[in-house]
Amino acid sequence: MNNLLDTFLNLTVFAFIGLLVWLYFRPLPSDEDNQRDTENTSRTNEDLVRGRESENA
Repeated sequence: MNNLLDTFLNLTVFAFIGLLVWLYFRPLPSDEDNQRDTENTSRTNEDLVRGRESENA
């Protein structure tokens, strides 16, 4: 029974490390997609509480 549990835990750790390596080496989205997303969703210059442009911008 202990061998089965050890095997299962070893496979789980191996799969988790493999997932981390895959996420690390996965290609990033293109700059065009990032630029489009920031244009559509960013509110960097707006102060949402006061309803005008932020003084920090």
